[in-house]
Amino acid sequence: LPKRMHLSITCALEHHTAMLAQILLGDASFLKDANPTMAALWRWHAAEENEHASVAFDVYETTGGSYLTRVLGMLLVIAVKVYRLADRAGAGSSQTIRFLVKSSALTFS
Repeated sequence: LPKRMHLSITCALEHHTAMLAQILLGDASFLKDANPTMAALWRWHAAEENEHASVAFDVYETTGGSYLTRVLGMLLVIAVKVYRLADRAGAGSSQTIRFLVKSSALTFS
């Protein structure tokens, strides 16, 4: 893949990681049963992810990345994630979307 596509994929992955960090920081129930030391580590890591969430995007924009390539990178990341979620669930290709919708792993908000 071209370097620009690698960077767009990095943008997509960083975006997803930042979203997960915001969810973790916004809902204390995720860590309520965790060892206090590990909970502190997870909170620190989530905060750190939020701090650098836009770095890859800023580099992409500064180096002239296009909207189309960024969208293609995001679609590629989503496709791989859907495939891996379905694979881990043991779902065949015909069952993938049904499994993701039922398990709330895929949302359209």
